[in-house]
Amino acid sequence: MKPSTVQPGALKPFAGLSKALRGLTKVHSYTMDLGFALGLLDQCGGEHLEFCVDGSGYRPARLPKAEWNDIANSSRFCLKPKYHKRGIFHSKAWLCKKGLLLGSANLSIREARENLNFWCWVPGGKWDVFFRYLDGGESRTIILNLNDDSCIITNTPLDALRRALKGKHMSNMVIVSPERPSRGILRKMAPFLAEQGNCCTFLRTESHAIKTLPRKSCWKVRNYIPLDKSIGLHGKAMYGEWLQDEGQGAVLYLGSANFTKQGYFGGNIESGMLIKAEGTAQVKKLQDALLSLLGRAGTRSHAQKAWATERFDGRWHWVKPPDKDVEEKENQYQNQDDIDRCLFNSRLKAKLNQLFFPSKYGTKEIIQAELSGYGDFPQIWKKPAKRRFASVFWSPALKLVTTDLILPLYHRSKVPPSNSFYSRGRI
Repeated sequence: MKPSTVQPGALKPFAGLSKALRGLTKVHSYTMDLGFALGLLDQCGGEHLEFCVDGSGYRPARLPKAEWNDIANSSRFCLKPKYHKRGIFHSKAWLCKKGLLLGSANLSIREARENLNFWCWVPGGKWDVFFRYLDGGESRTIILNLNDDSCIITNTPLDALRRALKGKHMSNMVIVSPERPSRGILRKMAPFLAEQGNCCTFLRTESHAIKTLPRKSCWKVRNYIPLDKSIGLHGKAMYGEWLQDEGQGAVLYLGSANFTKQGYFGGNIESGMLIKAEGTAQVKKLQDALLSLLGRAGTRSHAQKAWATERFDGRWHWVKPPDKDVEEKENQYQNQDDIDRCLFNSRLKAKLNQLFFPSKYGTKEIIQAELSGYGDFPQIWKKPAKRRFASVFWSPALKLVTTDLILPLYHRSKVPPSNSFYSRGRI
């Protein structure tokens, strides 16, 4: 793939989510608690916000009807379920008017309260093209050269690493991954590793620890997990450093991809940024950023530019790898029911006051459907009538029942009728 060139604005200190959310227009997430997402919309003061979520990760909101009505009357939103044949829609990118926020956090209450996540803020630039590729089902990674602020967009994290490390041989490497690091990726990276070096892995559980790097028996590997069991490690990062005749250099990846085949090879739809630095002064900035993410730095200085971490004091516990290597899975997050449900929900359509739905759920043909939660009596559809319900109004309680399946409806905002409960939301 030929990379796209984008000119970002000059990197500035990350001022926190409160300022980054001003002018928020679009959010990508794997999972989403709809009530939490609407609360976010209300907090950032937006009039229209588009959520793109993997179909299997959508969770209906559990809010009182009065609270739903307040939200519907104050803001508009659009929810677009995504489906990816090879994996999942795993992107976590936030598009704002003044920049782009890339990170590892889903739109869920647990992420906000418990999990440790990483963020990377990129001001300026025309990032709409970045989102168009992601919405089209392709992974995208931004490669930023910290020395001259040049920026290109390429596809998978592995492709970005290959471009940035061409002709380099790393002697130090740090991997942060909630999922077990893939030996397949480490084999692909072997040409970019020196004959000996040090590798530190920061993982979620002890069972993810690894003993050696494939094809690199002289490398020393050390494994760490959070000492506090209540901390849910969800941040994803990869740091590599080299020292060669031409000087010192380093790369730092931040984004949504775990260090797995699905994440790095393009199985999932992922978004992230790879920052490259050369020279002692610039490499020091990446080292400080990495220490900040891992909670090992002191007060964050203004020299640190585009990264942040949340609620972590840097306590890590060294662990030994298990006696036997855990069999590596292919990270197939979706089962067939997830796929069927995602495809069904993505084909639901609302036109004016009518709801249209597919004729099948997976391989099962829909013989009868019932729309409950609307009015005093449920609406019933039976073949051979057309597959639609008439006079359907927006409501958080609506459920569509097909045979023995209960499916939450996706809410979409379009031009609302003037005299209905649609006021700001739509099925």
